[in-house]
Amino acid sequence: MKTIYKYILSSAGNFDAPEKCEIELQKNAQILSVQNQKEGIVVYALVDPSLPKVKREFRICGTGDTFSLDIENFKFVGTVQLLGGILVFHVFVR
Repeated sequence: MKTIYKYILSSAGNFDAPEKCEIELQKNAQILSVQNQKEGIVVYALVDPSLPKVKREFRICGTGDTFSLDIENFKFVGTVQLLGGILVFHVFVR
């Protein structure tokens, strides 16, 4: 049985989004979307709760910023706007 879980990448009001973060998701989790929730960055994933968790690495980059970390092996998962579109972040996962 699968379920949709929410994972927090950047807490509400943290407008200095981390360039890199790791979270544990169930093995084979399917990333569905990345969203703004109460001015924080969250990821929604379709998971099988019976599977073990594995670490997944996320990269977050603002529009116009330069990545200081290699993203060639990452997949783009979405764009999030904070503060009514004043801040725009792009999220990648590996």
